Amino acid sequence: MKKFQFSLSKVLDYKDQVLEKEKNTLAQFHFQKKQVDNRIEALKQEFDTVNQRFVKETAEGISVIQIKSFEFQLQNIRYQIKQFEVEQRALAAAIEKQLQVVVAASQEVSGLDKLEEKQRMEYNMEQAKGHEAQIAEFVTSRLIRQKIAGTSSY
Repeated sequence: MKKFQFSLSKVLDYKDQVLEKEKNTLAQFHFQKKQVDNRIEALKQEFDTVNQRFVKETAEGISVIQIKSFEFQLQNIRYQIKQFEVEQRALAAAIEKQLQVVVAASQEVSGLDKLEEKQRMEYNMEQAKGHEAQIAEFVTSRLIRQKIAGTSSY
């Protein structure tokens, strides 16, 4: 009997490749979002540091130009944080969308895997039936030979 060959193996291979590509894209989005999260956290820490320095120096007495300089720095940091938060939300939306793509691709691969398993089981059952038929034929022919040999010797 011929070796088992899944009829949709090329499609399954292609779908596996698509799934891996989509998973890699999802991982890349997660990595980018983590970088943005880290940058936001660093900017918030920088804001706190500049603000503390501003409060300290204001208590000691500083010029109007220095006050404006601190205010500009703080405003600039706030602006950067807002920009990164916009990027963060966009990446979160992209991750959610990509997650749906990965789930759909995974379901397609899973469906093909189940189909392959079903075809393999059918193949194995056919193969078992073929072996049963061969054994039955062997036993029958042996019995016939014994019967013929037994009747000819009398």
